[in-house]
Amino acid sequence: MSAGHLSLPMLNSIALDNYITDWLWNLPMRHPPSDADVFFAISDRTRRTLLRRLADGGEQAVTELVRPFSISQPAISKHLRCLHSAGLVRRRSQGRRRLYRLEADRLRQVFDWVSYFEKYWDQKLDALGEYLDKRKRTKQTPD
Repeated sequence: MSAGHLSLPMLNSIALDNYITDWLWNLPMRHPPSDADVFFAISDRTRRTLLRRLADGGEQAVTELVRPFSISQPAISKHLRCLHSAGLVRRRSQGRRRLYRLEADRLRQVFDWVSYFEKYWDQKLDALGEYLDKRKRTKQTPD
C-alpha cells in the first residue's frame, strides 16, 4: 500500500476504521526527524500534553487520549506515531483498540541536557533572593 494512494477493499465499518487508522499510521511525516530525536518529539505542545496525560493516567486508548483536543483522531495518531518513533510511548492492540503507555526512560536525555543549565537558574535565584533580602532590610530600617 503506497502512502500517496488509498485503495479501499470491501470492509465492514470496524475493519474499515482499522484499515484507515493503519494507513494513516504508516504515512510519512512531511519532514521526518531522526527516529531517536526526543527533542523533536517533545517540541510540540500537543505531544507534550499527550505525554503528560499518559504519565498521569497510565495506559490509555487513542479514543481516550483524543477527548480534550480540538483536533481529529488521525491527527492525534500521527502525534502518537512521532512519540513512538522517539521511543517515548509503547503501542499495543487489544482487539480493535490501540493502547498507549509512557516509556519515560528516553526523557532522561532531555533531563541530562536541561540539568546542565540548572546552575544558571540557581545563580539567578540566589541573586533574586539577595536582592529581596536587601530590599526587605531597607524597608525595615526606621528613618
